[in-house]
Amino acid sequence: MKTKTLLTSLATSLMLSSFAIGGEPVNYNNMPSSGALFGPENTVGAFAMYVKPDQDAVDKKWGAGIVGEHFFSSYFGLAGSASWVDLDQGGLWHNYVGDAIFRVPIESARMAPYALAGVGTIYGDGDFSLVGRIGAGIDFRITQSLGLFGDWIYHFPEGNTGLSGENYATTRIGLKFAF
Repeated sequence: MKTKTLLTSLATSLMLSSFAIGGEPVNYNNMPSSGALFGPENTVGAFAMYVKPDQDAVDKKWGAGIVGEHFFSSYFGLAGSASWVDLDQGGLWHNYVGDAIFRVPIESARMAPYALAGVGTIYGDGDFSLVGRIGAGIDFRITQSLGLFGDWIYHFPEGNTGLSGENYATTRIGLKFAF
């Protein structure tokens, strides 16, 4: 009787364990395969921006903006951005810039540090200037199509603008949608 119970238990255990190990492996992490997070893509986004002039002639201010990017590969892309900030002595200032971006995706960490350089315009209250800029940042993907980004950019306007012709830095924090 003990032998029959033991053999029945053993046979039942073997049958149940075959169900547990059968079938396709399941990826519970849902992490896309390598290259899927930061491949060739288009992104659109919005950001909050903190403006800090080199000198104290203009107060530090918050602004906002939008960005659109096209990446030709996982590493190189072009971006266009528009931002606005309300300076007390100069009213609303507009900044429109085109950038070249070089990023280094780290798929296992879901992030891509990047460097950018670009040119554009800044104008408002009757003033107009060309502006050059360089910066660095990081793009973090929450999902394959939703990400957060933060960067620091240093601007070099020419001539006399509402920023008193001085260089200034911006820190941007925003949200991106990739498609």
